[in-house]
Amino acid sequence: MSYRIRLKIFAESLRESLIIVRESGLLKALGGILLLTLIAALAVMFFELQNPASNMISNRGASLAHKFGETIWWALITMTTVGYGDKYPITTGGRVVGIFVAFSGVALLSIFTATISSVLVARKIKEGKGLQSIHWKDHILICGWSFQAEQLLQAFENISRESHPGIVLVNDVQEEIIHDVILRYKKIKLKFVRGDFSGETALNRANIKSARAMIVLPDQVEKTVSQADDKTLLAVLMAKSLNPRLKVYAHILDPSSAGHFHHAEVDEIILRDGYTSFLLAQHVVAPGVPQFFDQMMNLSAADKVQRVSIPQAFVGKTVAELQEHFRAARQAIFLGIVSEEEPFNVRDILAEEHSYLDAYIERKLKESGRGGGARQKTRVTINPPNDYRIQERDYALILAQLFSEK
Repeated sequence: MSYRIRLKIFAESLRESLIIVRESGLLKALGGILLLTLIAALAVMFFELQNPASNMISNRGASLAHKFGETIWWALITMTTVGYGDKYPITTGGRVVGIFVAFSGVALLSIFTATISSVLVARKIKEGKGLQSIHWKDHILICGWSFQAEQLLQAFENISRESHPGIVLVNDVQEEIIHDVILRYKKIKLKFVRGDFSGETALNRANIKSARAMIVLPDQVEKTVSQADDKTLLAVLMAKSLNPRLKVYAHILDPSSAGHFHHAEVDEIILRDGYTSFLLAQHVVAPGVPQFFDQMMNLSAADKVQRVSIPQAFVGKTVAELQEHFRAARQAIFLGIVSEEEPFNVRDILAEEHSYLDAYIERKLKESGRGGGARQKTRVTINPPNDYRIQERDYALILAQLFSEK
């Protein structure tokens, strides 16, 4: 695991710990301990400085800050009941302060440790029941549950490189099933949110506003194909309303419902059995072609189709030069180019405070189907001509063994 990945994991853990501290009331307990320490230190210093025989202050000629530091040390040691015995009050007032610190410290520390325990236990229970809010960023949501859900997780486990993205499952499946899935896919950072994935509450708990992408599966709870697709459509609409820039990919069962999903501005649609007819026909007329696709989609195969970044040095150069690079560097077969184009969004050119004219322009562009969306267009060119020039936002499709990009 690279240093960058370790640093990222540490940063995420630290961030979650800080969120726990902020939301649990631990800051109040820490504030009480700090306040008691300061008051006790000032009080004992006031009484003990009046007695030359006191050992509370080791150097009476030291600065006031140094003396205060020594009494802070005594207050903390007394409060935690450690009691090294190196410093102790000898005046009546100092001893009264010491008794007060000892009893108050025990009470405050008990509250502090009890708060930590209750927070951790409550958090664990909530996580187990899928009721905990997610604080991840750049994670992936998998909404709904079907027989393909575990195949999807297996695919993520196999095709991801060194750093697996955090994945949040959002559904109403029984806890036992989800816990079993989380235990079996330990290589993936998995969390679970229980609830209706087409509703705002569950998606907000899954932190959809900070998510990278969302995959919607047809829910096995629904009895008919149309009901499953309707719920998937509702989830897409809700997701886009909560996070318009979220990448949403929907698996639908009925091809006739595809038009509704396009209007909902889904980024991609995957149809059930969309390639079955093609593969069956190829078995008859061109044996070998279906077997080729089987190997390409086999998760256990050594070589996999991958989208990789193109080195900056090849921007402006030809595909022929790029092919030679991948063949020599990674023994890879170059398949094509993936181009990502930033969409035109009318909101980017209109004023922040819309005038009537701005609103009219935006409405007309939406009615014509242009300029209203915020979707990024992905264009794939298989086997581009050798003289094609590599662009700034191009990626390469290659067939090779998995390789961690630095």
